[in-house]
Amino acid sequence: MDDYQPLWHGGAPGLVAGDLLLPPSETMVPFTRKNDAELLGPEAKITQRADRVYVTTNRQLAQVFASNWSLDGARFGFGTLYRVTVPVEDLEQDEDLPFLPGHFQCAFATVEKVWQLRVKRAPAFATQVLNATLKAHEEAVRDTGDSTESKPS
Repeated sequence: MDDYQPLWHGGAPGLVAGDLLLPPSETMVPFTRKNDAELLGPEAKITQRADRVYVTTNRQLAQVFASNWSLDGARFGFGTLYRVTVPVEDLEQDEDLPFLPGHFQCAFATVEKVWQLRVKRAPAFATQVLNATLKAHEEAVRDTGDSTESKPS
């Protein structure tokens, strides 16, 4: 039985099918969003490591990150939504969402298809998707009985 689910990444524009998607530590592109709780709301609870690329089976979540892409930390929106591939052995569970399946970090991904260009910022949609993701994670943590903080120190 094939249980394949596409992987998605939302971020900086400019890649095409076949390109490697590398982390900021290798591209020297600064983080593509500002960790500002007032500006980003629930997205600020999801951190990023400079040495990792983040992918998810949740297309809407990747779309939110594409919509919040910023080159300069001041102007947001118009990132790109990519469908990507990653060898399964290279996928690591996302450190911020360790109990929620389908959210990964990896050293690199390959762009399979440019899915959506210039994803517009939609704050209400972003808040809805992010809150749903964080709520699902909190429920998964409760279900496992793990009371430890899920964020890396």
